[in-house]
Amino acid sequence: MKATTEPVEFFLQKFKLLEKEVIKDIINDIKDRTGEISSSLMKNIYDMEYYLDFAAKLLFILKTNGKKFKAIAEHISEVGNKLVNNDPELTETCFIEYGINVFARLFENSPEKCTSLAYLAFCFSPANINSHCRILNALKSKMKENLGMYTYTVSRLIDCEECDLGDQELYDTYY
Repeated sequence: MKATTEPVEFFLQKFKLLEKEVIKDIINDIKDRTGEISSSLMKNIYDMEYYLDFAAKLLFILKTNGKKFKAIAEHISEVGNKLVNNDPELTETCFIEYGINVFARLFENSPEKCTSLAYLAFCFSPANINSHCRILNALKSKMKENLGMYTYTVSRLIDCEECDLGDQELYDTYY
């Protein structure tokens, strides 16, 4: 794992030194390659952890209200939706196993970004009650040391919930 994350760290260090116009070009290029990135992840879904780690670190260093931040968030959402459309069960399973850690760290380290990003937790799972309950339970498990932040995150997730909040299981998971 260390060998895979070292290039990501190196890139992020250099990314901070780039001119704004170059950063804009890089982010536009990433967005333009959403299909390629999705296809690559469909072939090797276990790379999701590295992809999300990289994307989360970009989100961490970008300003929340900026166009670049929104572009990367949209890109992650599109990738998640493409993966779910291709293989919903495998995508959700891998996200819970590998990706939820990334989002839990991002939410805990950047509470101000949680409001803008909480919906991304559902982009890697089908829009059904059981999937959303599994995502919420996994998130709670990863954020158990910081239940206050988990509660805040859940309050943001309720705002983007597509499932019926009248369902008893989902209600119990949220409340």
